Amino acid sequence: MKKYEIEISPVARLDIKNRVYGITRDLLNPDAAKRYRTGMLKKNESLRTTGASRAPSLYESVQKRYGPTARTAIYKKYTIIYNIDSNAIWIRRVIASSLIT
Repeated sequence: MKKYEIEISPVARLDIKNRVYGITRDLLNPDAAKRYRTGMLKKNESLRTTGASRAPSLYESVQKRYGPTARTAIYKKYTIIYNIDSNAIWIRRVIASSLIT
């Protein structure tokens, strides 16, 4: 089984940072925010070996914005949007699943 490098775009890093900040601010729960961040990073890391096994996204909005080979993975209520090249998985965005149409 091929292992890919994981590259997280600056925008995706900001998406994660904003979600962690939101949990801390809205829920007043920094421990939950830390658990969320750790879980999200573990999910991203798991794509190293499982990312290629997912089919390209069927969402037209995802294909239009990130290309016809863009794929998605879910963590809690958030969708991780990524592309694969020969050596790396490029995590492009982490957005609320409810926003994908």
